[in-house]
Amino acid sequence: MCRLLAWVSPQPYTAGEVGGPRVVSQFTDLARLHADGWGMAWWDGEPPPPPRSASNPSPSSARSTICAADDPAFTAALRSVRSDAGIVHLRWASPGMAVTEENCHPFVRGDLALAHNGGIHPMSRLDQILPPEWEATMRGTTDSERYTLALAAGREAGGRPVADVIIDVVVRLFAEWSPSSLNAMCLTPESVLVVSAYNPNAQAPVPSQSVDEYYALGYQEGAEGIVIASSGIDQPPSQGWRLIDNMTVVEIHRHTLAMEFRAVPVEAPAQAVSGETDRVLDP
Repeated sequence: MCRLLAWVSPQPYTAGEVGGPRVVSQFTDLARLHADGWGMAWWDGEPPPPPRSASNPSPSSARSTICAADDPAFTAALRSVRSDAGIVHLRWASPGMAVTEENCHPFVRGDLALAHNGGIHPMSRLDQILPPEWEATMRGTTDSERYTLALAAGREAGGRPVADVIIDVVVRLFAEWSPSSLNAMCLTPESVLVVSAYNPNAQAPVPSQSVDEYYALGYQEGAEGIVIASSGIDQPPSQGWRLIDNMTVVEIHRHTLAMEFRAVPVEAPAQAVSGETDRVLDP
């Protein structure tokens, strides 16, 4: 299980400038539990003009297996990397998923980067998510990398808008597998996309929080831009924080900061799949 943070701004800012010191501090504190590494992806320059091209550059990225709360490089990244769009990930590895740099998020493929919070079950069938030619390109072993590659494969196959492809992938994974959550943040040349898609009947990873509380994603619009974050940091409505509904994809366009909300046509599963759980904190 993991924590997610993203920002989109009208000009290059750091995550700390958009989110503010309280968000940065509280997000870093979450690494004491989500302690299996961290990662970040961001854009260094202007978005390329449409249409999308295979020659588009990849976003810059950094990943580490060190607990973010103990890693000066993480603090430096939040406070010094300036970009108009970026995503950040704190990892709490699912059982059986090795803590290696190859398994750290975000996963970058071409001009796309994705960070995921959740698990896809049953894990014995993970190798069926991708066509064989895409499975052969795996660098790590996680369900999250396969989620990323399924999105990349869908984009290459049809040339459709990435929001449409994400919705198709989420619908397919819920239909053919049993995800606890497909919550994700996706960085493309045009936008940041936020996926809120979790099973409200899954087991909560933290006993003190309900499933809805743990998987909640919220956003805040401010003078420096828009910040989006997992639960675990204070998100008071009085300060402009708004909750993203479950089974929703939000696309935030770079520079214009226009937000588009799309419903994901998935009915919540009646229950979690028997015998399959993500990592859960012992009470």
